[in-house]
Amino acid sequence: MFQMKTFNRTKHILFALGICICLNYGCINGNDTTVNDDQAITESDDLCLAVIPRTINLGRINKNKFPRNELRYELKNGSDSIVRINKIDVSCGCVTIVSFPDSILPNHTETITAEIDLSNQSEHLRKIIFVNYNDGQVKMAKVIADIED
Repeated sequence: MFQMKTFNRTKHILFALGICICLNYGCINGNDTTVNDDQAITESDDLCLAVIPRTINLGRINKNKFPRNELRYELKNGSDSIVRINKIDVSCGCVTIVSFPDSILPNHTETITAEIDLSNQSEHLRKIIFVNYNDGQVKMAKVIADIED
C-alpha cells in the first residue's frame, strides 16, 4: 500500500514537472496558446522553428468544384543552428505531403507543400500536419474548412 502511494505521488510530481518544462520552453509546445495564427513570429519561435501560417482556412468550399487543394506552409528557422526535419506526419489520409526540406539552414525559410483531397470530406474539416524536427520536437500546421456539396 505504501509503495503504491509513493508511486502515485512520484507520477504526479513528474507530470507537474513535465508541464512546467513545456510551459517554459516555447520551442517544444510551439506557443500555440499565446499567438494568433497569422501573427508575427514570437521571441521563442525565433529560437527554433516557426510555421507560417499556422492555420490555412479554406473557408466555405464546394468539394465538387474544388476536390483537391494545394497547401503551402513556410518553415522559418530563427536559430543559429541547422534544423533537421525528421519526418512529416498527417492526421488524415486525405492530406498528402508533396515536398518538404530535409533541413533548414540558420535564419532561412523553406516550404512544405501538401495537397488535401476534399472529395470524401463533409461539414467542418480540421486536419493537422505534424512537423517532427531535431529528434523529438514537433510543430503543427493546420488546415480548416467548411465543406459544401
